[in-house]
Amino acid sequence: MDDKTAIEWLNEARANGAYWVHDALENIAAQPDYSSRLDSYPYLCSVVKNEFSWRDSPQGYYYWDEVYRLVGGYSNSVPDRLFKTENLTQ
Repeated sequence: MDDKTAIEWLNEARANGAYWVHDALENIAAQPDYSSRLDSYPYLCSVVKNEFSWRDSPQGYYYWDEVYRLVGGYSNSVPDRLFKTENLTQ
């Protein structure tokens, strides 16, 4: 699996119907230094975990914790669960 930038991952997730991508993009843009969007990540869950503060976001920690679970965080098989539409759009 190739690394992708945060924006590439989020655009792919949006194309797969992820309901939360708009919120993620707004949170990233609200960061004082959002140049990290150019960083490369191996998995979508890495973007969700590292691009902005869950606690400081308008949605809050528990919202992003659930999104993180939906995209394969806390799993030993992240690549297998990465883009299952049923997981991204619940």
